[in-house]
Amino acid sequence: MVTTPVTLLENLINAPSQQLWSEFYSVYWKAILIFCSKQGLLPSDARDVLQESMLTLFKHLNNGDFQYDTKKGKFRNYLFVIVRNKATDAYRRGKIRETISLDALQEKGAVFQDNTLKPEELLEKDWQYCLIESALERLYIAPEIERTTVDVFVDYAVRGMSVADVAQKYGLKQNAVYQIKSRIIKRLAIEIDVLQKISDKFNKI
Repeated sequence: MVTTPVTLLENLINAPSQQLWSEFYSVYWKAILIFCSKQGLLPSDARDVLQESMLTLFKHLNNGDFQYDTKKGKFRNYLFVIVRNKATDAYRRGKIRETISLDALQEKGAVFQDNTLKPEELLEKDWQYCLIESALERLYIAPEIERTTVDVFVDYAVRGMSVADVAQKYGLKQNAVYQIKSRIIKRLAIEIDVLQKISDKFNKI
């Protein structure tokens, strides 16, 4: 008889282990902090939301009667509903950043004022943003990539500085800036794919 392989999410529910929780945490912790930052929470409050969300999820998964309806979307949507609720609680408690940059306000408006998107689509949009940010963080700590190389990429490809300004800032030829962008984009795609594949393991049941 052919049986369906037990998924990581099923293991997380039925046979949780420290190693499995560590793998799960490694995928989502950065995304949750980024999500909280976008909501305007201070770093300390974002860490509180992270801990509270993980604790709530742990309790939900281990209460003996947890059931997840795959028809309602991916498991990470379920997770981020918990995170969103915890972030809202923190907001209501007055734990909100006093000064938010104009860019952050504009981005929040673009995300939360788009009435054409369904809640699950908003969560997916948040997730994709967090995935890119997390992948970029992985590049900063990759031992084979110089931090300055990532800085060049961020200034040019993310912050929108002109190639001439970036080249002057780092003492590079303009062609070198183009080459760095091309190389980092390829590596960034690999890191995103790694994170996505790990995440997908927790979104199948």
